[in-house]
Amino acid sequence: MATRLKNFYTGMGRNTIHRIIPICFAILTTASSCDEKEVEYTGIKGVYTCIEASPHSGYRNYIVEIDEVNNQEGLYIILNFHNTGVNEFIYAQYSSDSILITDQVSGSLFINGTGKVFSDFKRMEINYRTDDGVTELDYQAVFER
Repeated sequence: MATRLKNFYTGMGRNTIHRIIPICFAILTTASSCDEKEVEYTGIKGVYTCIEASPHSGYRNYIVEIDEVNNQEGLYIILNFHNTGVNEFIYAQYSSDSILITDQVSGSLFINGTGKVFSDFKRMEINYRTDDGVTELDYQAVFER
């Protein structure tokens, strides 16, 4: 009886392995042949990771979202600018490869700045100044996606 069971399991194992190997090979071949398609952006609208630097506050990382303002060509809203929270936003004017932030208020800060938008729309570099009525501070922010 023990010999029969041993032969049964040995035969079953060989058959199973012979069936599984081609399936695994097919899955690996298919997975390795799939090219990861890079997203091509056509504008600044979207979600970005922001790396912000300032001699006053050091480095900070946070997420911002940019969306178009309806019926206002070139006008965009930036949510969580300066890491002020998802309920805070500023307006920015976008034209060609430039972004302009003029006399915006977020929380208790007045914000002004300018920046460059890269042609692939994956990166923006913005230099801006905050003013709380007492102190003016300069920041450099890089938005990437």
